[in-house]
Amino acid sequence: MTEASTAYFLNKFDKFVTAEVKLRGALDERINELKSEHELITEVLKGADALREQDSQFRVWIKQLRNIYQDIASVVDMYTHRKTHKNAAPWYSGLPRMKSHDISDKIDDIEKKLKRIKEKKERYPVSSSPHPASTSAEHQAGIAPL
Repeated sequence: MTEASTAYFLNKFDKFVTAEVKLRGALDERINELKSEHELITEVLKGADALREQDSQFRVWIKQLRNIYQDIASVVDMYTHRKTHKNAAPWYSGLPRMKSHDISDKIDDIEKKLKRIKEKKERYPVSSSPHPASTSAEHQAGIAPL
């Protein structure tokens, strides 16, 4: 009976550790993707700042991008801080805290927000600039659509 219990426990523990290792590997990839997104949003915001567009739809869209930009920076910083401190600690020190899951959940939230921002932008396109020679505020600034 004890052998069966021990085997069951070891099997469950093995699955848990395997899942944790996969999650951490996936987090590296997801964080790199967020960093790339952060760079792109940086350029969009620079273009928007240069434009000083008066269109209220455009300003709302930029405000949403600024918010998600801050969320991304926060998650990347949290992950970098955790990884730096994690490397200085024993491998088992973080298992009970499950911080990797928290970071993964935050990345999921950011991805959902980005998707909603994109859907809203497509549903309610940013109107053309009031200047007759220009096509749109985005085009004028050289801003790539989400």
